[in-house]
Amino acid sequence: MIDLLKKLAPLKRTLACNDTDKALNIIADYMPGSIIEGYPTSSRVWSWNIPKRWELKRATIKRLDGEVLVDSDWNHLHVMNYSTSLSSKVTHKELFEHISSYPDRPDAIPFQFSFYEPKWGFCIPHAWVEKFTEEEYWVEIESTFEEGNLNVLTKFLPGVSEKTFILCADICHPLQVNDSLTGVAAALSIMQDLEKKASRKYSYLMLIVPETIGSVAYLAHHPEVIDSAIGGFFSEMLGTDGALVGQKTRRGNTYWDGLFKAILENSSCSYNLVNFMKSASNDEKVLDSPGVDIPTFSLTRYPYPEYHSSDDNIDLINIEKLQEATKILNDVIEWAEYDYIPVLNQPGPIFLSGNGLFPDW
Repeated sequence: MIDLLKKLAPLKRTLACNDTDKALNIIADYMPGSIIEGYPTSSRVWSWNIPKRWELKRATIKRLDGEVLVDSDWNHLHVMNYSTSLSSKVTHKELFEHISSYPDRPDAIPFQFSFYEPKWGFCIPHAWVEKFTEEEYWVEIESTFEEGNLNVLTKFLPGVSEKTFILCADICHPLQVNDSLTGVAAALSIMQDLEKKASRKYSYLMLIVPETIGSVAYLAHHPEVIDSAIGGFFSEMLGTDGALVGQKTRRGNTYWDGLFKAILENSSCSYNLVNFMKSASNDEKVLDSPGVDIPTFSLTRYPYPEYHSSDDNIDLINIEKLQEATKILNDVIEWAEYDYIPVLNQPGPIFLSGNGLFPDW
């Protein structure tokens, strides 16, 4: 899992861009038989419009004398994800209406985005604010919005039953690792174990997507998956030291809720169990939305201090914690695979002694 995370971490992944495509291809190398499928940008899926592909060429903030104060070449997070282009002189007041920083983490660069509303913006460590002493600055943002495809990755493992369980994770946060790459690593590890089984009771679908819009686009193009799916999980933010946070399905009383709760209770892990949408929420709100109704629980370690910042990097990851969380998710599937309901084949009490079943009291 660490090997995978190290390969994916440096990529400037977003909803749709070249580095997201690279990330999906890297995952496909770990999971032969995976399918990468694209959906046209600017097309409509359910009530959503798929955003265009975005690439950042370069962005800077300079004093009027030419001194560079911020440069996207220093760190991709310095520019708000999906920022529009700009080449303009701006006042100090206007600039700071478009700058984000975290006062409580003064050395961290925030991760900010505006996928569906045209905006421009920069992100800086709060400790840099004191550098901005001028009344005016020159701002350059060179970004492109192009038509193409928004891509997702799937891997399907057939079982004896066509009833399908979905393992879902996100791929889209640039340079971020705990959020959401640890969820990808966990799902991939579980799928690799499932593939080794001689047979499986259920079928399994791994779904790696750009957050929200990826699962919306996939399910809008694959209504047959909605018909066959009986449950699923969403996983992310699993590699830090905090307690696990299990989030129930929308109904909260499904078979998967009971199984998930039992696994957590029987583990030695520190955990909290909360209702649907009462913790960090992502693609489970798509899979388990009204009209889709796939019972989907989630597992995270949210919140954590480094969330959505440059501090969420490969050095943050505790592999033991990631393995611990992966085991919880894997155990839910293992229990479901071996779970069964005994069926009485004839009426009346069983003739125990006649069938060699009477106990030696």
